[in-house]
Amino acid sequence: MSTSLSATAASVEESDPQNGFPPTRPRNYADAVNALNTLQSNANTIAMVARSLNASYPRISLREMCGWVHRVGYSPSDFDALNIVHVAGTKGKGSACAFTSRILQEYAPLVLPPGRQKIGLYTSPHLCNVRERIRIDGKPLSEDLFAKYFFEVWDRLQETKPQLPPETDAGNVSGDPQMMAMPMYFRYLTLMAWHVFLRENVGMVVMEVGIGGEHDSTNVVERPVATGITLLGIDHVNVLGDTVEKIAWHKAGIMKNGVRCFSGAQVEGAKGVMVERAQEKGAELIWVPNGSELKGKVELGLQGDFQWATARLAMELAREAVRKVSGGKMEIGFEGGIPKEMVRALKEARWPGRCQVLRDKVKSNVEWCLDGAHTIDSMEAVGRWFAKREWKGEDGKGKGERRRKRVLIFNQQVREAKKLLKALHGTLVLVREEQHIAPSISSLSTAAEAKVEKEPLFHHAIFTTNITYKNNCVKPELMFAVSEHDNRTIQELTVQRELENEWRVLENGVPTSLCRSLEEAVEVARGLAGEGEETVVLVTGSLHLVGGVLTVLKWNEEEEEEEEVVVVVVEKA
Repeated sequence: MSTSLSATAASVEESDPQNGFPPTRPRNYADAVNALNTLQSNANTIAMVARSLNASYPRISLREMCGWVHRVGYSPSDFDALNIVHVAGTKGKGSACAFTSRILQEYAPLVLPPGRQKIGLYTSPHLCNVRERIRIDGKPLSEDLFAKYFFEVWDRLQETKPQLPPETDAGNVSGDPQMMAMPMYFRYLTLMAWHVFLRENVGMVVMEVGIGGEHDSTNVVERPVATGITLLGIDHVNVLGDTVEKIAWHKAGIMKNGVRCFSGAQVEGAKGVMVERAQEKGAELIWVPNGSELKGKVELGLQGDFQWATARLAMELAREAVRKVSGGKMEIGFEGGIPKEMVRALKEARWPGRCQVLRDKVKSNVEWCLDGAHTIDSMEAVGRWFAKREWKGEDGKGKGERRRKRVLIFNQQVREAKKLLKALHGTLVLVREEQHIAPSISSLSTAAEAKVEKEPLFHHAIFTTNITYKNNCVKPELMFAVSEHDNRTIQELTVQRELENEWRVLENGVPTSLCRSLEEAVEVARGLAGEGEETVVLVTGSLHLVGGVLTVLKWNEEEEEEEEVVVVVVEKA
């Protein structure tokens, strides 16, 4: 029998010694993070799941998720009350969610009843702290609320845990929901997000897919008010397939019968699959303009030329959500110009770690440019963004090179790192050579096919692991950024050495450094900036990398006083 969590969940003040929490004090945020980290997916578990994807696992993954939903005390239909906007894609889906969420905040008082005018946002991964994944009205959940709701879900799952044989663990992918003691990291946070939004009386939610769409744990949502698909590309090939057509099939899995799905321009192969999937699922597929018509009319809070298309998609998603939630009584029209609510929202939208620029707190002559690009398409986009700042002026209209030292910090621990590095290098070369933004350099077998200027693209390149601090110490909330990687590979700097060798081929004679931690990498970058010498540091290759660097820089999204950072030591292989 299913029991309502709101009526039975244990209070955060209660403790269960069997679960490893001290019985003498309330469980707090640190306890929640430590408990969450026990659900991490190590490299072996990920490999096991990847192998199982060739068998029956995809067909039963949502069944497992529904099993956990019921164990927590809900049914998937309960989430219909959240008026969810569901967003999938390869590139820009986080930014699309941020834009959409901010627009909906403007319209919430106009279409939602009193007491339910909050807008929820669920995204992944996080940069600096796990609370970023669950936001209400744009702000991360507070530590107290995170701990409260975390342990409400935790205790309910513990209470309903089946009797398992000793050899069974949380990584089991048997296909039987009753054989899974606890969901893994992302699934747990997805369950928690739904619980938070329902308990906090959130009126609308923007939810980002984790991986793919068809079999993603977020896809237990039955009746979203709108779905959206951002630009598709090649990523997560071990899970989604190695062609854009296969990937499009998965992404289009979020389409629902009778629900409008919005998408920007896609390559022909992906477009054809999406059309077929829409017909199969009974969804209306609507193609959205690329946003070029917005230029000169609105200002975007997120940098990068690609954000115009992202913003345009968000406008349509928000418009559809408002129409559905209002029962068709409120239709946002663009005929008389862009509504002031949207203009304000697009300008005030923020999404850290994507084309983010900030000034160093310790050394004011150092500027940091950070973007978590980790696919070929997104790396080329970052290259164009950075090149426009450096060789065409900040607004893209200036002439000549900006006279300052340039430093690169790069890492990508999982994907084809050398291909990403080549994409970045080739894009920068072409932009500087031709003084215009090249459409794509994916076809280049090597950036050496393009002429390289005598002045190096970067005066120094740093290749680092994602370990946060020296002495193998990692901030607990960033354990997910290293736990999924092979520890020996990290300790031996295997990937970093390969990247260094590749860069020496691309940029012969440019000094390089290998760093075992992000703290060391930041110190090296700061040390390269002479007294009063204007220096820019580009950090890219991974959101995990960017989040770790932001942590070391003590950047604080909430602009609160920094607290002492707790770290854990990663055992060496």
